[in-house]
Amino acid sequence: MTSELLEKRLERLADDGPDARRVIENVLGRKPARRAPAWPRFAWSVVAALVLVAMVAYFVPAAGTVVARVPFAGDALGARARVTVVGASATSSGYTLTLVAAYADSTRTELRLHSSPAVAFIGLSSAITDQFGRSYHSVNGRSNALTGDLTEEFEALAWPDANTGARITLTVTELDLDGHAPPTAIHGKWTVSAILGVDEGVSVALPPPGTVGAAHFRFTSMSYTPATIAVDVDMTGATSQSTGQLYQEDPSNPKGEPVLGIEVLDAFGTRITMSIEIDDGFFGVSHVHVLAGRDDTGGGRYTIRVTYRGQHFDRTLVVT
Repeated sequence: MTSELLEKRLERLADDGPDARRVIENVLGRKPARRAPAWPRFAWSVVAALVLVAMVAYFVPAAGTVVARVPFAGDALGARARVTVVGASATSSGYTLTLVAAYADSTRTELRLHSSPAVAFIGLSSAITDQFGRSYHSVNGRSNALTGDLTEEFEALAWPDANTGARITLTVTELDLDGHAPPTAIHGKWTVSAILGVDEGVSVALPPPGTVGAAHFRFTSMSYTPATIAVDVDMTGATSQSTGQLYQEDPSNPKGEPVLGIEVLDAFGTRITMSIEIDDGFFGVSHVHVLAGRDDTGGGRYTIRVTYRGQHFDRTLVVT
């Protein structure tokens, strides 16, 4: 091969190869590829964690419970050192309703309220709800119409409030000014909330049943909490209608005596019963629920006395 032909061939090879200057300019001039930012994944995990914390704080509010000693709580609510101080208030129709304190256990939920100006009672339609949206209705109440101090008892809060604590909301739509029938009522809407713990009950061994006359009584549950004693009895041979009557009326006792009495007595024989409820069930069985205020000054020994038409039998309950 001549030198001329070799030179031309080398020139062609040089033309077919890449231009180094163009390659460098192209690489340096190219914009870097954009990477997807990492923050959205991190942000969503933070949001999920915050939502979880908020849900736990709402549905498990036990850590927020404020327990304190309230001067009047020993007489009004029991378990003086376990009463939650609240102080929430609401005003409607010119009346202010304040939730002063609250206590809850496996037998009841009890609220201490104050109205200004004073009223006799809150309406029967009043109810409380817990953080799970369940409703509980009033079953008993006491009041001082001169001072406006009210104590309202509601149904016991359901599981798992004893483990999680309870976030309750009381809604009142009517205030009874005088307690007469028909009542002089003030209508409005009062809503107050509180966070409180719930004391679990301790069950005890059931005593043997007893019979008085034609009525037979079988104990189905006995339990106690730091504030209360609860007794449940199945009754046959008598109904709520018959036991609600009076007998033995005479000039010395014109009001007569109740047909049925189920009382809780302390160690000194003092009656400590707070309420008795009788519900007629099926097949002639009536269910009796008795609630008493606990007072262990007598060593924690109590007597359950069942009286029917003047005759009675006793059973013993020991609280440890």
